[in-house]
Amino acid sequence: MKHLKNRPQPYKAPLKCWDIFAPTILIGKEKGKQEKDHQVMAFYKGKFNWNGFPDLYLHHYQALVLTDLKKKIVWVNAGFEHMTGYAPHDVIGKDPVFLQGPLTSPLAIKHIRTGLQGESPFKTRLLNYKKNQSTYICAIRIFPLWNKNGEITHLLALEKEE
Repeated sequence: MKHLKNRPQPYKAPLKCWDIFAPTILIGKEKGKQEKDHQVMAFYKGKFNWNGFPDLYLHHYQALVLTDLKKKIVWVNAGFEHMTGYAPHDVIGKDPVFLQGPLTSPLAIKHIRTGLQGESPFKTRLLNYKKNQSTYICAIRIFPLWNKNGEITHLLALEKEE
């Protein structure tokens, strides 16, 4: 048995299953993306004198879309391009309605219009179109953003593909 102790032993990795370790990495990446989004929103909070914005850490989303009251896109996060195929420079200044198409439900569109007239957050689902014209169901939560004078100045949409 003494001769077996001197033989080099094969290397054994501490982790044998990627399934155990992968979620840790993915959670870290997700938190990093949320942190970046939070930093950008904090910048806009100062720029536009908002009272605050939704706590992004409490919501699950893939894309953020910030619009002004004229419904023009001011900013989108990196998740927007991943979800839709549209780069930020393709969409800044556009109305998000460009994501809708012939199969988008008129009832869903009406629900959004009605929600935008109110002063409370709301959510809905609708069929949108990606840049490659494939469709996806988009779950949207829209939050009005108030300035320190009590006026709504922007809208923030938290979106995820279902």
